[in-house]
Amino acid sequence: MAASVGVSFDEITAAIEMMADKESSADVAGSQLKSTLLKLAVSKNDAFNPEKAGGLKEALDNIANSGMTTAEKIALVGESNVVTLNNLIKSRNELGNMDKELKNSAGTAEDMALKQMGLSGAVAKVANSWNNFMTRLGETKAV
Repeated sequence: MAASVGVSFDEITAAIEMMADKESSADVAGSQLKSTLLKLAVSKNDAFNPEKAGGLKEALDNIANSGMTTAEKIALVGESNVVTLNNLIKSRNELGNMDKELKNSAGTAEDMALKQMGLSGAVAKVANSWNNFMTRLGETKAV
């Protein structure tokens, strides 16, 4: 999802981590973030599109500096996403700092992503690894 909206994995990880504190759970934060980012990605204003603006923090800076009203923000991301957008805007400097820290920490982003996914994500990862192993084993036997 991150690549499709022009946001790096580190930015997504930082945003979910930051939003999880403001939402009831990481999965709710992730869903709201996904919905908000998808709306920004199709914005007619390139300055609000993370991919075209140079990243999520830059897009949020542009929105914050635009002087948009709440009604304009609702038109941009939808009523159900405006709270998430406002939280992202308010925390954009923190988001930028977290993103830098993640980029400077080898493996930290993946560790955080696994924590955010919880048990179901870990099980899915193990199942995927097992399926890959069985596929390779089948290919080996065929030779």
